[in-house]
Amino acid sequence: MDLRPGQTVEMVLEGCSSTSQEVKERLLCHAMVGKEGVKKQIMQVDVSCEFICPAVKMSSRTITFCGEKKPSDELTLQYQPLSLKNTCALPLDLLLYLEQPFMVCDADQQLLPADSKPMTLDVGEELHLCIQFNPAYENDLNS
Repeated sequence: MDLRPGQTVEMVLEGCSSTSQEVKERLLCHAMVGKEGVKKQIMQVDVSCEFICPAVKMSSRTITFCGEKKPSDELTLQYQPLSLKNTCALPLDLLLYLEQPFMVCDADQQLLPADSKPMTLDVGEELHLCIQFNPAYENDLNS
């Protein structure tokens, strides 16, 4: 880039890592100053970035629903609680999605919108949800 006196340029540094680690790099800025055309270092910046693994503590690894129906029974919705806690050092965006006959509900057993946006969990924040099971979703002998 060519900078004239008094001009500024914004730059964006991007990085990604497939593993959690701390990365340190040194950014050097050289310039051709004056008419001599000699390249010389005019600035140096140490850059560090810590890549962390998102971590969520779940209240349960397995959620089980069970129901037996007799011919005279009416099948009703079943609910199981699920809590998620952000245990990493940064806020975390979560998008939860289940297919019928299961649905994600809030703690009051109200369905979350199907087109819901990601939920943000701040550091240490816990989210209380329910998983809904509709045993009457299929109209056959097995569900």
